[in-house]
Amino acid sequence: MKHKFARIIPAFLVFGLLLSAVAGAQDRSLSRRQFDAAVAVVDPEERIAALEAFISRNRDAELAVSAHEEIVRSRAEIAERRLADNDIRGAMDLLRRAIAGLPEKTSDRFFESTVARIPFAVSARGYRAEAIDLAALLEARFSKEPLRLGAMGEFYLSLEAPVEAIRTLEAAVRLSREDVKLRRPLAAAYRMGLRLDEADKELQQIAALDASDARAYAELGNLARARGDYGEAARLYRSQLQTDKENAAALEGLALVELAEGRESAAAAALDRIRSLKGADAVDRNLQLQTQLGFYFLAQGKYPQANLAIVQAIAREPRYSWARIAAAELDIAEGRYFEAENHLLAALRNADFPTLRFTLGKLYLAVEDFNGALEQFARAFVIARSGKFAARLGGVLPFEAERLSDLLARERQASIFVAKPPTTDEQFTLAETLVRLEARLQALKPDSSDATPAVGAARRGGGRITRSSESELEAAANAFINVEGLRRAFRALYVAQRLAQLGQAHDYTQKLVDMVLDLSDAATAPEGSLPEYPNYDREGRIRILRGRALDARGWSHFQQRRNREAIAALQDAVDVYDALPEGRAAMWRLAMIRETVGETREALELYLAAYEPPQDASAVDVKRSVVEVLYRKVHGSLDGFEERLGKSFETAPGVAAAQPGGVNTAAAPAAKAPVKLPEAGRGAKLVQARINPRLLRWPFASAAEKAPPPGTVAAGSDTESQAAPGRPRRVPAEEPKRGDEPSATPSRSRRVKTP
Repeated sequence: MKHKFARIIPAFLVFGLLLSAVAGAQDRSLSRRQFDAAVAVVDPEERIAALEAFISRNRDAELAVSAHEEIVRSRAEIAERRLADNDIRGAMDLLRRAIAGLPEKTSDRFFESTVARIPFAVSARGYRAEAIDLAALLEARFSKEPLRLGAMGEFYLSLEAPVEAIRTLEAAVRLSREDVKLRRPLAAAYRMGLRLDEADKELQQIAALDASDARAYAELGNLARARGDYGEAARLYRSQLQTDKENAAALEGLALVELAEGRESAAAAALDRIRSLKGADAVDRNLQLQTQLGFYFLAQGKYPQANLAIVQAIAREPRYSWARIAAAELDIAEGRYFEAENHLLAALRNADFPTLRFTLGKLYLAVEDFNGALEQFARAFVIARSGKFAARLGGVLPFEAERLSDLLARERQASIFVAKPPTTDEQFTLAETLVRLEARLQALKPDSSDATPAVGAARRGGGRITRSSESELEAAANAFINVEGLRRAFRALYVAQRLAQLGQAHDYTQKLVDMVLDLSDAATAPEGSLPEYPNYDREGRIRILRGRALDARGWSHFQQRRNREAIAALQDAVDVYDALPEGRAAMWRLAMIRETVGETREALELYLAAYEPPQDASAVDVKRSVVEVLYRKVHGSLDGFEERLGKSFETAPGVAAAQPGGVNTAAAPAAKAPVKLPEAGRGAKLVQARINPRLLRWPFASAAEKAPPPGTVAAGSDTESQAAPGRPRRVPAEEPKRGDEPSATPSRSRRVKTP
């Protein structure tokens, strides 16, 4: 009996297991049908409710994971609709809930098809910051999974967010140190973040891990070329070609090395080889290659070849900032300032980084628009407390350097692998000395703060300058003035005018004025030496320069309350200007001082002669109010005021009448005797329409490039149509529409109305 029961018990167990298996299969079948029914619900919100109900009663772990995935997918679907309706807040709430609801384990297929696409969907709608926030949530969620971290790192790279990409990819590499697929985007992130040394080390690691890598040696060669190490670059490019004889990147690099070292025919042969292997478009429509060719040809003064390369680059992608910078540098080199400005303003519509701002400032520096240059330089870099120049390169890398050339080099090296800047040492020095001088001048303002050691000691109480700081100011000013000899007088005048406006360093201001007057004859001798008035003859140029200097002298005296000396200097300025329109400003200041000392009738006559209505008809006419008040004070009423207002310049007191005969400007006295108008015919050139200097080559303009003759310049007409005749338009410099221009960077190349 005992043995009989022993045989029966296993039979019951087997039967029980069979029944259990059948029941489990029936349950799974039922669960599958319920799951499929929930997934089949058309409305995504109802589908989510059905799936949540399914999870609450289902015991199948595998189907529960699938249900969670479907909920995530459904929430992403609803979020997509809200994004289409511009409901970013509602969409972000749903996507955060979707990420929080991810199952503990997600399949590769689900990750690639749904999860990784979540931040992409948001960025595609233009919400970059929100997309980065979502990627950060996914980064935290998959912090132990290197391949998925790598996917997030590559997403950050697609958004040009190198800081986030580096953080994520470094974490991925720590988890899987020998995975080349992770190290490659990390090297790209280092380069995008301008951390070139780390990029170089990472590429060397890739080459060591995989000697047959298809790109590592070529990319190392690019970094060597960016440093100017052309021998090492060539060796690395050839190492890549040993692995892949048709590697286009290595062949391009070799061509650029040959060009950088002056072997243009060898470079052309390398490019022809690429054409034969990959087709003509691999060279002619290669944006990076053509941009780099443009910079290399530009550095060697081969302007036609540079122009050809730059035109092809811009035709390929007009929004590429470095191609626009190359076009602007070419235009600056050939004196086409208006076109250069248009290229840079077009670039600013799509990017904003220190090199771009510096190039725009350098353009304004070329035409001695020092205030315009300072405005752009302030957007590019600052003087740090260390006394060095500091900038946030590429918007990501804080960096300091003693020289601007060193400060800006990384942006150029990391972006286009060009070692030599298109800016000369003299241009860098001029920019550096101007910025350091401006720091000293800003410290003289009563509301200035002691922001840096360079300016900290310049102010002591109420903005007054001390003896020690005055000597430092003079040293900074002299460094700026003496960068080169040709334009010393004009830079000295700029400093004198700034100091006169500030009412500081009066003795030094007077020395600068004397310098300008002494140098005025030689400074105005070259044609085009006065860029604001390129069509003025020698007589007009010398009068403008002397008049401005005497004006600064008078205003400096007035700031010292030396009113009689101020009146004498400003009267000299008015006499020197004679009938030139710019003299009205000096006459207005002379009227102010005469009114200050009680000479109201003389002041009134000067105000009437100097009065000009505002160019903007809707603006408040402050000057008219000033004249009106004084006229009533002198005459007791406004009778005859309208007839007197705007009386011609020539009838003003103290203004020399036009006289026949030429003037020996070399013998013209510095201050007292007025410079007379030249005889009729020659003198007519002095009052043509004023043309902005950015339209003309300067300072060595040929006769064909001067301003058009009287009658052909329409005040307020389109500037580009008035550009010097005969000049080829090398690169199509699309002019930014007024509504598209950066609000803080208005064009400085607009037509000035005829005085």
